[in-house]
Amino acid sequence: MLEQKLSRQKIAIDLFLLTGLILVTAAIAAFYISNEKFFYAWDLGNYSNKTSELVENFRIAPEQAIKTFFKSLSDDYSPLPCLLLAPFIFFFGDSRIVYIVSNALVYIVPFSLVMGVLATKIIPVHSHIVFWSTTFLTLLIPPTWISTLRGYPDIGAAVLIGLAILFYLKDITLKS
Repeated sequence: MLEQKLSRQKIAIDLFLLTGLILVTAAIAAFYISNEKFFYAWDLGNYSNKTSELVENFRIAPEQAIKTFFKSLSDDYSPLPCLLLAPFIFFFGDSRIVYIVSNALVYIVPFSLVMGVLATKIIPVHSHIVFWSTTFLTLLIPPTWISTLRGYPDIGAAVLIGLAILFYLKDITLKS
């Protein structure tokens, strides 16, 4: 009974901290963009516009949009990372702030969580504290934000690298 109550408390704390992580991530991105004084002319042909085009194509002709999407996977700037951002643009509108906040939520939050899990593998004591402190500290490191605030989903690749490291740490001898 006591164990079950502690488990529920731990789940409640984790949900609270996850919600906090999401809100802090969105707040940092929104605050930065709302204070931005630049016009990103070099970004016009890249992911922000690719995401907008993807959403617009799906609104107009979904079947043709799927064909165009698969055809463009071999382009220099593949629209693959835009796929996860498209629902945000679809529901909340096509603006820079929506694009950057969605980029942060879709890519920085998972990156922070992966870094937290990696930290628990490297520092095997007080795993709950290590996980959440690392997760939030990840948000304070400028390289976490640089590409995202410029409109690039590059941190998504870092999530994949972090996951690869996790798989390696589970089986260092590479027996399985």
